[in-house]
Amino acid sequence: MSQLELEKALFDLPREARAELAHRLISSLSEPSEAESDALVARVALKRFEEIKSGKVQGISGEEALQRAKQALP
Repeated sequence: MSQLELEKALFDLPREARAELAHRLISSLSEPSEAESDALVARVALKRFEEIKSGKVQGISGEEALQRAKQALP
């Protein structure tokens, strides 16, 4: 199906269905792809590693991190 055919079919949808589809399409543009998410996580991890390595921040144990996380929950 060509883009023109797809557009015609979409414009034939009821207004509410077009609005829902438009919302979903726009939302999909703001969500990062899996590759973008992975790259972001890698950049943050590298930054944190460099901060610990340089002594800028002090690391904590996994046990302490879990304890702090549990205490932060409502």
